[in-house]
Amino acid sequence: FANINLTDNVVRFVTGRYDRNPLVIQGPGAGPDVTAGGVFADLLRVGAYLGAGA
Repeated sequence: FANINLTDNVVRFVTGRYDRNPLVIQGPGAGPDVTAGGVFADLLRVGAYLGAGA
């Protein structure tokens, strides 16, 4: 992870096949504005699911 940028997304898979050397997928993220919007939308969805709007 030495070359990670602050806006990158990184996912690491540790499985039976990738136990000693995990599979790592890294790429550019959406950025803070899009990420914040997505998190907020998820929170609204959870609130609606739990009946917070009622």
